[in-house]
Amino acid sequence: MIPVSDSLETMGFHTMTDDRCRVTSITSRLARCVLVVTERCNFACPYCRSHEGRHMPTDRAKATIRQWAGDELYAILFTGGEPTVHPDIVPLVRYAASLGVPHIGVATNGSATLSLYRELVDAGVNEFNISLDTDNAADSAVLTGRSPSVWTDVVANIRALSRMARVTIGFVIDEHNVSRAEPIIRFAMGLGVADIRLNPAAQFSALLPPIELDPESVAGYPNLSWRLRNGRRGVGVRGLGAGDAGRCWLVQDEMTVSGEWHYPCFIYMREGGRPIGRFGPGVRQSRLEWLTSHSPQDDPICRANCADCCSAFNRRYEELQGADRG
Repeated sequence: MIPVSDSLETMGFHTMTDDRCRVTSITSRLARCVLVVTERCNFACPYCRSHEGRHMPTDRAKATIRQWAGDELYAILFTGGEPTVHPDIVPLVRYAASLGVPHIGVATNGSATLSLYRELVDAGVNEFNISLDTDNAADSAVLTGRSPSVWTDVVANIRALSRMARVTIGFVIDEHNVSRAEPIIRFAMGLGVADIRLNPAAQFSALLPPIELDPESVAGYPNLSWRLRNGRRGVGVRGLGAGDAGRCWLVQDEMTVSGEWHYPCFIYMREGGRPIGRFGPGVRQSRLEWLTSHSPQDDPICRANCADCCSAFNRRYEELQGADRG
């Protein structure tokens, strides 16, 4: 069980806050929604299941964003696949910004041209979550299935984008790079990014390897600091314990949409879970019905894969709202 300290803000996720816990319901402002705009990706990372597939039709994507904006959506994350391969990613970002969504993020492998990333910033993106799983070009070629030169381009993009927007690096740990976790983190710390997120691959382990870094040196990276502290306690990044919440309260004010379907979260979708239902009017009521009838503790996907930040939010929700654990 991950201890929640004075507030959720220590985790370093901008929508994971105590204030959100106090008001979350199916009628509160939408906090964060994830839009899977494409199943395609130009990388072939061994831990990822998305390489080929379809783009989400632009009209459907816009209709989804429009409905979310009607519920005062605070943060949207465009993801995939690799969202920058969607031919209308810039117009979609611009559309979200025109509807008043204040926080717009893109989860990317960082391999698009810098000019495209600049267009995205100009259109309204204020955060990039960039995957960088190694500190050298040779290993990158093995991990991504691309030329070693691509890694050099990605690193250059990270440095440049860190001066234009908030950039976080996502570091997926698996058998290919676990022995180099510490030097990779040190390398990432020199790129000017705002935070570094450590995520063991689902096929590898939910536990972080021992990483000995001076707490003062990582103090400026809240999520990295939080996860390293939990790692020293033997607490994994994913999975539920007996003390975790019996309901997923998060589904009330956030969701993942892929195609015409809405899911409890991106992880649940990625791990092959069934959608809650078809996206459209009444979607939040259907999520409440799913919440009240679904036990994460009895669901093998949730039990094995629930992210530490999500389980911490759900425990804090119950603490602050006095909710029945179910």
